Amino acid sequence: MAKEKEKKTVHQHEPQRKPRRRKKSRVGIMIAAAILALLCLGTVMFAIYVGDLETIYPNVKFAGVDVGGMTITEAASALETAGYGASDSAVTVDLPLEHRLEIKATEALSATEPIDAAAQLYAYGRDGGMLENLVTYMRCLVNGYEPLSVSEVNGQLVRERVTAEVQAVNAELMGSGLEIGETEIRAVKGAQSITVDETEVYTLVMNALESGSFGELEYTPQNTGAESDIDLDSIYATVHTEPKNAEYDPETQSAGEHVTGVDFDLEAARREWDSAAAGETVVIPLIITEPEITQEELNERLFADVLAEKSTSFYASSAARVNNIQLACKSIDGIVLNPGEEFSYNTALGERTTAAGYQAAGAYSGGEVVSEVGGGICQVSSTLYYCALYSNLQITARTCHYFAVGYIPAGLDATVSWGGPEFKFVNNRDYPIKISATTDGTNCIVKIYGTDVDGSYVQMTTNAWVNSDGSTGVTSYRNVYAADGTLISSTKESDSRYHVHKEEEPSPSPSPSEEPSPSPEPSTEPSTEPRAEPSAEPSTEPSAEPSAEPSAEPTPAPPAETETPPSETPAESTDIQPDQAA
Repeated sequence: MAKEKEKKTVHQHEPQRKPRRRKKSRVGIMIAAAILALLCLGTVMFAIYVGDLETIYPNVKFAGVDVGGMTITEAASALETAGYGASDSAVTVDLPLEHRLEIKATEALSATEPIDAAAQLYAYGRDGGMLENLVTYMRCLVNGYEPLSVSEVNGQLVRERVTAEVQAVNAELMGSGLEIGETEIRAVKGAQSITVDETEVYTLVMNALESGSFGELEYTPQNTGAESDIDLDSIYATVHTEPKNAEYDPETQSAGEHVTGVDFDLEAARREWDSAAAGETVVIPLIITEPEITQEELNERLFADVLAEKSTSFYASSAARVNNIQLACKSIDGIVLNPGEEFSYNTALGERTTAAGYQAAGAYSGGEVVSEVGGGICQVSSTLYYCALYSNLQITARTCHYFAVGYIPAGLDATVSWGGPEFKFVNNRDYPIKISATTDGTNCIVKIYGTDVDGSYVQMTTNAWVNSDGSTGVTSYRNVYAADGTLISSTKESDSRYHVHKEEEPSPSPSPSEEPSPSPEPSTEPSTEPRAEPSAEPSTEPSAEPSAEPSAEPTPAPPAETETPPSETPAESTDIQPDQAA
């Protein structure tokens, strides 16, 4: 009994010691957590340190040079001193029939100069997350990193060059005495047993480029041991070329080379070959197609004609507005558009900011004249729009000003603002066009150069009316005439609506019964008057403009319903010249 009581006593005291163990356990966990937190913090701080490094990771070597811990500039200098530089290197393969495949490093590799290689080495291990980059850094620190090449190989270019050369070689090997001339193909029936494997050559060249093993590569053609027939499909793929017109090259500022088309009747050639006896020479005539526009023709006709010209005055403008007009002209001067290319005024100028040199000048905003950075640039866009119309170009985006302007006829202006509205047009002509935009101190002068292929020209006419609220509506028409004065087409170009300044007295509104005066339709007979060239348009500028020449930035409000809609028949040009210019 005494023993049992003693045991019970022991059991009764044991629970009293357990809380002490839990307390020690909690302290241990807290210490471990603190250590782990410090380790995590240390890891994060070290990762941040690694991410801020401006040098190549440690123990990085390339081309026998240890560039670890160097900046890009220092590494480039070290590589150059060691003689690295693949810009003058090439991979060459000698093929049968004196064919030689050569691919230069500058054509196929992304980094051929020491500075390019240094930049690639610096970029290693910096394209992942913070911890991933830290792991790469530690791997370099412990094990080092020494790539065979830092360049990416343009596999598509290598494949195209190898394919073209191998097909040409195999085409000659396939028939004894195969000759591809300028006007015909001559082949003796009886195939050869030697062939060049395109895949083998491609692999050989790619391995050499990736490892930087430049120079001559050894390749042994396959010998099938048996004669094979000529492969007309391979020959066709080799010689077939689509004609291509010469195009304007902005780098040389002249016409690039054209491509002459080469073709032959594959099915007729196959029948001729199949019916030929062994040893017989088969002649396959080539079909030569010259492109529509050769290099010589394009150079002769490139920007040979002034398609349109317009001068608008900024005589009384403030110095800030003149500055903005000059900057806008410089931004578009010399721009060339190939056929089918689109011009964007906002893209050409960029955002108008003080950092870009633009100053605050008068502009239209919210139906009021305010001082705004870039005020005045709409005079350049309007002058260019006028020239684009007279050059018969396709307008894809245009908005009129909120108030009418005095430097261009009503209905022929174009307002622009960053973020919209926009002014765009497409070169829908057959030849490139070039924009010229200059100033002479008091005038903005815009010209569009191109190629006049048929002597056709444009005359713009407008039909104006007054709305009940005093605003003016203008519909413009584009009338295209042949060189002899015959009307080719007359189409509605755009509708414009110009509001009245608050300080101006609204014009009397027409009564509902009043109709705008009918406008005469353009004559289809040749004009007896001298042809009005776009560059000879009468000046529409006022003698003096306000010093704060506003350049309307907002999108005009949509036209209100007029009491009498305008006639769809083009009218003679009606220039509305309000006192306020934009």
